[in-house]
Amino acid sequence: LFSSTLALSQRLGPEERKHISYIDNSLKTANDLLRDLNEVALIESGNIQLNIENVLLDEILSSLYQEFNPLAKSANIDFHYQRSNLTIATDAKLLRRILQNLLSNAFRYASPGKVLLGCRRKGNQVAIQVIDNGPGIPLDKQQSVFEQFTQLEANTSVGTKGLGLGLNIAQSLS
Repeated sequence: LFSSTLALSQRLGPEERKHISYIDNSLKTANDLLRDLNEVALIESGNIQLNIENVLLDEILSSLYQEFNPLAKSANIDFHYQRSNLTIATDAKLLRRILQNLLSNAFRYASPGKVLLGCRRKGNQVAIQVIDNGPGIPLDKQQSVFEQFTQLEANTSVGTKGLGLGLNIAQSLS
């Protein structure tokens, strides 16, 4: 908060603002790492309490679309989501976190490109999918990308470089 407030100060020149931006970025990365490590610790300790309730899937999908759409525009990503009228029994907060991690990963590797968020009904179940036209994951890396602190070369023009925990967290929460 203090560095963000300082960045808004009219007394700073361009060079100082640039350094404050670097500090803000470093603080965000450190905060993201601490949040993700805390989440990994919760998952591994089995201390995550599920709150299963009936949720209109479109509420989650549309809020994710609204969250990621500004980033999509700035990163030259053609981002769409498919509306759904399905109601599912889930923990909405955890499902949202899983999809945030998958979308962040798709955006990191698909820029510039296309990302689609949607679902397909499969009998009494639904498959929620994040589809992108990025380079894909080589067959020999498809298991290792889910390990902690593992990541492939990313297009860092989309936000910051990842920490290598998002897919591990998404898999563990799933």
